[in-house]
Amino acid sequence: MRVVWNVCLMTVGLVMPGTANAADPVEAPSVEDVTEASAFVQELVDATITSLSDEELSDTDRRAQFTTLIDRGFASDYIAKVVLGRYWLKLSADQRPEYMRLFRSFMLENLMSRMSLFNDEYLEILGHQFTKKGDIFVLSQIVMVNEAFDVDWRVRRFNGVYKIIDVRLEGISMVITNHEEFTSTAFTEGMDGLMDSLRRWSPSASEPVANSVSPH
Repeated sequence: MRVVWNVCLMTVGLVMPGTANAADPVEAPSVEDVTEASAFVQELVDATITSLSDEELSDTDRRAQFTTLIDRGFASDYIAKVVLGRYWLKLSADQRPEYMRLFRSFMLENLMSRMSLFNDEYLEILGHQFTKKGDIFVLSQIVMVNEAFDVDWRVRRFNGVYKIIDVRLEGISMVITNHEEFTSTAFTEGMDGLMDSLRRWSPSASEPVANSVSPH
């Protein structure tokens, strides 16, 4: 079974200025940087799969553990801003805190619903790519019983700590899918319309939502 995600994992990749394609020639990070980035991704994904597949955990405890792991591993505040691109500046001062809460809820639920499919699978690190911003793509496969699929994790240091800012599934960056969806809503419905849509997608700003937008 091939897993398809509709996860809102946005990076500056094609949205913000000053970024580069992962294939652009750049000075490679140090061996230590690459080792640390790989270990970070491996440990995070392993812990997430273990938690989600633990049948002894209650749904409440499983969700709490998952939320802790995602908050630790993903730059959600950064991602929330990048997903809107220039539309972030159009949010009012009152809208921004609510948007951040709604986006986090949206992201958590999307990630949990997709990663819950990883039961007996495991992550295998294949290699690395680098960007001019100094980010590291950790190239990997999720290995299943009868097949494997490519998942690449874009990581960046924030105050010395690695965080995931994008995911590519089978070569497709989640930034493109979800950036286009969010900005299209902002363009056609305005910022109030975008916020109304987020409230529908995320009924509670403090808890993960039950449904995601436009599953593909």
